[in-house]
Amino acid sequence: QRKNYIGSSDAAAIVGVDPWKTSADVYFSKVQDIQESKPGEAAEIGILCEDAILKWFCKETRFKIIRNQFRVHDKGFMAAHLDAIIPGETA
Repeated sequence: QRKNYIGSSDAAAIVGVDPWKTSADVYFSKVQDIQESKPGEAAEIGILCEDAILKWFCKETRFKIIRNQFRVHDKGFMAAHLDAIIPGETA
């Protein structure tokens, strides 16, 4: 699915501010059959902490959330996997 869209993790590389990935890396990841690498240690820790952080957020703010949303831009070329959204809120 990531091959079909420009995602939030691609954006920094495309504009030249990602220290680990270039715009060429993004291009080749979209057009070539390259297997995605496993998440790094920091990403794994973040994934493990998501539930606890979101539970804390809901407790502190009293907002209700909807977990794991996939959103595609109206023009169809950008997308993001969101950890959670607050229904009815727009950013």
